[in-house]
Order: sequence, then C-alpha cells, then structure tokens
Amino acid sequence: HQNCPAMPESDPDDLRDVFLFAMIDEYLKTCNHAPSTAVTSASGQATKLSDAEVLFVFVVACASHGGNGQEAQRSQRRCGNRDACRVKAKLSRSQFNRRLWALEHRLVELLGLLASLAKAENQEFALDSFPWPVCKNVRIQRFRLMRGAEFRGCNASKREYFYGYKVHLMTAQDGRVVEFDLPPGSRVFADKAYNAYAAEDELLGDGNVDFQPVRKRNSKRADNTYCTNWVRKHERRHIETDISQLLARVPKRLHAVTAKGFMLKMMGFILAHNLLWLF
Repeated sequence: HQNCPAMPESDPDDLRDVFLFAMIDEYLKTCNHAPSTAVTSASGQATKLSDAEVLFVFVVACASHGGNGQEAQRSQRRCGNRDACRVKAKLSRSQFNRRLWALEHRLVELLGLLASLAKAENQEFALDSFPWPVCKNVRIQRFRLMRGAEFRGCNASKREYFYGYKVHLMTAQDGRVVEFDLPPGSRVFADKAYNAYAAEDELLGDGNVDFQPVRKRNSKRADNTYCTNWVRKHERRHIETDISQLLARVPKRLHAVTAKGFMLKMMGFILAHNLLWLF
C-alpha cells in the first residue's frame, strides 16, 4: 500500500543475535532459573550483565569470534544504538569467566534439550570421528594444558600427528548434533572403522537400535553387499558436511588456560551449531 511505511533493513547478524538471546532468555525463564550472582553488587549497583546476557555472549563468541568472549563483548558494544545490541556493558576477562563457570550446568542442560529435540524429530543418524587438536605435535614438550601419551594421535587424512582429542560425533539426518542415547527404532550409519559385531548385536537386542556400518571387504556378515554398502555410504554422507560446518567456527589457535576450559569451549561450539540450525 502506498501509505505503508518502509520496512527498515535488518542485518542478518542482528537478526541472529536477537534470535539467540531470545532462545537463551526464554529457556532460563522456563526452567525457573535462579540468578547465579546477586542482582546488586556490594556497592549497591546493579550487575552489569544478567545470566542470559553472559550465556548469550558466550554463544556469540563461539558462533562468530572463535570462542573469544572479550571480542564478542566488544562487537556487541560496537553495535551503537541498534535494537539488536543486547549487551551494552562489558565484564573483565576474570569476571566473565567466573560468571560463565557458574552457569556451566545451564549450558549442559540446554545442549541436552536441543539434542533431545533433534532425536525426537529424526530416526536416522550418522556417526563419525575427527581429530580436535589442542596443539601441534612439535609443541608437545612445551605444552602444559594436557599431559600423557593418550592425547597423542594421528590425522590420517592430513598425514600428520596431533595432540588433543579424537572426537566421536553423532548427528541427526538434518545436521544437528545429538547424544548417544538414542530412542528405540533408530538407525545409525557409520564407516568401516565401526565394525564391532558384538556391539551391533547388543544395540539391536537391548535398545532396538539398528547400527549399520559400511562393511569391510573381508566381513562375514550377510549384509555385506555392494548395494547395501552404497546405501550406507549415501546415508552417512551428511555427517562429513556437519563436521565441516562445526569446525569452520573453531579457530586454528583456540585459547584455553585449563583442560576443563578447552572442553567448555568445545561444548560451546556444538551448542552454537545446534542453536543456529534453528535460525
């Protein structure tokens, strides 16, 4: 209509931030969350950031800033007067970390809730592994975050050794990361590395979960046929894209002071991946 005012142009990042904050804020309200810190400080002044804003900054940091909470806060303050700018104040690094660790259980709950929604809406899943290095192999002697030969592995695709974790990731058919406790009637597709006959029979008998890895050439199972293996390769193809999208948010140099801090940021990247799928 000629008299209708023009709609203001919305930046995609602004819409994304509004969505993330609304999801986190509504979740805390739904679960009757009690604030992790006093509403007012000892001086009588109101706290700079609410718990929802702390979690929001952490998710935005993992989504766009390589897990750097300080850079995420600076980006929010650079929004100026736009409505999408939810965080006007800024916490110091130590303040932000203390507030975040106090809310760790809420991050775990929210990640589990999103995984449960994905499992309820999907019946087919894929399983694969990938390296999540903490440092290059040449820096192991100077690295103090983790110790032990169990953290040393080999990345066959890149033909290099690394120091860190070998992550086994399961995603739903639509791309969301899920936990390993699947509902009955689920089907899981995997590559040749997961040929474990006893585990397959146990999953099918106890949990009614049909585990279907691509068979090795010397497999004696009756379903080791060309057509069956082709279908399995096709059905598990999406997990390679899911892993690539997840790792695209992870910087080459991920800063963490402790091993628990590194794991927390890993969880943050997975949480950001699942939340942004809804957006």
